[in-house]
Amino acid sequence: MIDSENETGSITTYEDDDNEEYGIEIKGKNVVRLNADKVLVKTQLLTTAQDLAGAINELFQGGSGSETPADSDYEKWLSLPEPADNQAVFLVRAVEGYMSCSIYTGLPYDYTEQAEGWSVDWGDGTVETFPNINSSASHTYSEIGEYVVTFTNICGDNTNARVSSQRWIMGKYGDNVYIDRVIGGTENLRMSSQQYLRYLRLPPGTHFGAYFFNGCNCLKKFEFDGVIEQLYEGFFQSCYALDFSKIKFGDITEIPVSCFNYCRGMKKIPLSDCVTVGNQAFANCYSLCDVSLPNCTSIGANAFNSCYGLHAVSAPKCTSIGASAFYYNYVLNTAKFDSCTSAGNYVFSSCSGLVNLTLAADCTFGTNCFQNCYSLYPKPDGSA
Repeated sequence: MIDSENETGSITTYEDDDNEEYGIEIKGKNVVRLNADKVLVKTQLLTTAQDLAGAINELFQGGSGSETPADSDYEKWLSLPEPADNQAVFLVRAVEGYMSCSIYTGLPYDYTEQAEGWSVDWGDGTVETFPNINSSASHTYSEIGEYVVTFTNICGDNTNARVSSQRWIMGKYGDNVYIDRVIGGTENLRMSSQQYLRYLRLPPGTHFGAYFFNGCNCLKKFEFDGVIEQLYEGFFQSCYALDFSKIKFGDITEIPVSCFNYCRGMKKIPLSDCVTVGNQAFANCYSLCDVSLPNCTSIGANAFNSCYGLHAVSAPKCTSIGASAFYYNYVLNTAKFDSCTSAGNYVFSSCSGLVNLTLAADCTFGTNCFQNCYSLYPKPDGSA
């Protein structure tokens, strides 16, 4: 942790054990970060919410977020061994206090009679083989460092494999190794809370579920040689740095609750043809600037709450907007909802920059819909 002083008070920048930036403390709208040489850098004093959103996005994207040779993490991920179809390869970091790593599998019980079900090369010279009756294995490293862990499914059946380590930073899966596969109707494993995971490749047969990537704060790139056909509650929640531009989505019409909540690096909604937007679906997406939802008919409560960089939104077919859906979007200038007949409580509260608003003539309003909308006059609900 580094403390600094400037004209607005103290600033604290937090580092992980490898001296790589992962957090900030903001005082008076100054933002600090570490540059490539681990030198503390302070931006100019920020004057608008959009400037602040951009600075925060730059921090969590690690600068431009582009994949260049200077991105040592990305190069390291590319250099990981390519797994065979029945393998998964992980890179884990052992540091003081976090020296252990575990592997969890989901082999079907039909194969428990096999003496050799799967093996793990822990990357420090230790290789262990386990019968299928074993569903997990753990290993503690004797020295601090980074280790390439290789899981191999010997019995040949498609199976799950997941590393459990707060220091797992990247991984690749073979085509016959799955994450969160349904076995006996139960969703088993997922990537949630892997807070240091940076790069990941999953096979086409991966089964996804609720909160699959929740809490993967540092995940920058997610490769999936397939199409995501369905979204789930909290699916990408708190994926601060994830690049959504390369992810393939099917014809998805519903954005579930909290699906993209706190996706701070999202600049454009990847599913503009959606019909419904759930509660908190895009809340705290600081980098969203323009939102166009031509087919959306309903927007849930808090759906775009605290999208500090959002300055224009259009959903001409939307008939209902939930409570606080656009609360605290204080640079929002233009909002077009030509068909909206129902606006919930506090729906545009604290949108202090809102000037242009279009709603249906017979729209009904909840309480304090336009509280602190200083630039909007007259207000559609007749309030002062």
